Amino acid sequence: MATISEFKQLFDTFLRENKCPTGEIVKKKYYFPVNQLKTIYTSMLTTTNIQWSQFQQMLTNYVENLDFCYYSWECFSLIVQNLNTDKTNVYMFTNLLGFIKIPTEKNEDDKLLFKNNKRPQFKYNSEQLKSWVTVVWDDMKPFMLSNIKVRREMLTLLIEKMQMHLNNPLVTADFLMDSLDTPGPIAILDFKAFLFWSRIII
Repeated sequence: MATISEFKQLFDTFLRENKCPTGEIVKKKYYFPVNQLKTIYTSMLTTTNIQWSQFQQMLTNYVENLDFCYYSWECFSLIVQNLNTDKTNVYMFTNLLGFIKIPTEKNEDDKLLFKNNKRPQFKYNSEQLKSWVTVVWDDMKPFMLSNIKVRREMLTLLIEKMQMHLNNPLVTADFLMDSLDTPGPIAILDFKAFLFWSRIII
């Protein structure tokens, strides 16, 4: 089991990558240590002795940085493909999805954690971001079908932030329509999400 101090060390190592990158520097590509951030997130999902509120406090210093949020969704798209309820905390994963922003565009005053004038500058790619968000949504569907709590969290995220960043709205609408008979409050979220998608595809 990891400790708070060990996570702080992981973040310190992650930050040092800006001045002393250990990964490959690719020509014309913004340098961001995706693998190191993915390792941090994966460790969060497998740690049982640290509360979400403590992780949230650690991440607060980073979520105002555009590149951190942007590449976090690449990490999530990689992590979700190997989620295992026996080894990872799926609820913690939904907490991460809710906490990390989905950037909508790049502005002049955006903060960048790994900005370095000697290396290629950050470029926002909305289509790339959409592909990552779509992978997360699609690969979370089995967990949504088998767990009411996960379904509630994911439908809330769909309505609040994910809907504008998904490909294939028809497929998503079909998924929601097929599950409108779910009893209780979940059905209301399904219905709200379905109405939203109906407006998009009409």
